[in-house]
Amino acid sequence: LKYNFPLKFTKEHFNCSGSLTSMNLSTFNSIIRPVKNLQFRSGVIDYINFSFTAEDKHASGTMKFKYHDLKIDVLNNVNSKMGLNQKLKSMLANKFKLYESNPGSDGKIRISEINMNHNPYRFFLNYSMQSITSGIESTILKVKTKRK
Repeated sequence: LKYNFPLKFTKEHFNCSGSLTSMNLSTFNSIIRPVKNLQFRSGVIDYINFSFTAEDKHASGTMKFKYHDLKIDVLNNVNSKMGLNQKLKSMLANKFKLYESNPGSDGKIRISEINMNHNPYRFFLNYSMQSITSGIESTILKVKTKRK
């Protein structure tokens, strides 16, 4: 992870880039479970490369995220357990909402956009993590979500 904070700007402005290689997605369950109420059942990161510029109001950039064998579990809001309802939601999400791998069956790697509005009440590390998460979501989701 690399940050660059140019001193010529009077408002918040920084550049961030980074990479990650060969890791099980389940490693991130302790981070994603409380935020998204889901966990990675399986999946392997082959590599992630990203770069974005974050300004006072908005962050934008690109991400190349190659992965395979992605499966998630949708968890219960109350106690993070898997009941029948969560199992059905998980099955539907894995079948219809998520790409199991990147590249897909066509062999082409999807390059995703990092696109995040800044919450001015949160520190730059939160802004960075939300920005990176937006790139991951736009890579794995078949149905694009609107970001605040």
